[in-house]
Amino acid sequence: RVDQSIAITLEAGVSLGAMPIHRFGTDAQRAEYLPDLLAGRALAGFGLTEPEAGSDAGATRTTARRDGEEWVINGSKQFITNSGTDITRFVTVTAVTGESGGRKQISTIIVPNGTPGFTVEPGYDKVGWRASDTHPLSFTDARVPVSHLLGEEGRGFANFLHILDEGRI
Repeated sequence: RVDQSIAITLEAGVSLGAMPIHRFGTDAQRAEYLPDLLAGRALAGFGLTEPEAGSDAGATRTTARRDGEEWVINGSKQFITNSGTDITRFVTVTAVTGESGGRKQISTIIVPNGTPGFTVEPGYDKVGWRASDTHPLSFTDARVPVSHLLGEEGRGFANFLHILDEGRI
């Protein structure tokens, strides 16, 4: 009510950072990430918006392909809230992981900060909401274990729509 930057930091931290882990995470993912997120010791971002696709998840160009027991992620995201703070622990990203019936299968994958090939670009110099942490992200052969898949493979788009519906007031 008083400061929109603080409000969006909290809203994004809860609805886009913690809620996907709560709703769709495995028991191991919940145990690893939720205690710090819920206690305010960590933040997380959700990487949906892309330079060429906006927030149209169906137009996602970021890809994640399996290579043995790892996901290899390539692409970029933009306008990602809570993605570059000192306490940001990870960003969950939407990525094309396959195709079925001529349609992209979009999944969500947890990418911890510090993952080689995952770069948090310099923050935006915004006119408003200046205290809100917002960055573009890039992924160049970023590798994470297959256990970082959040929810079922190919259900990332549907799961994210569910999260957006819950978070909007």
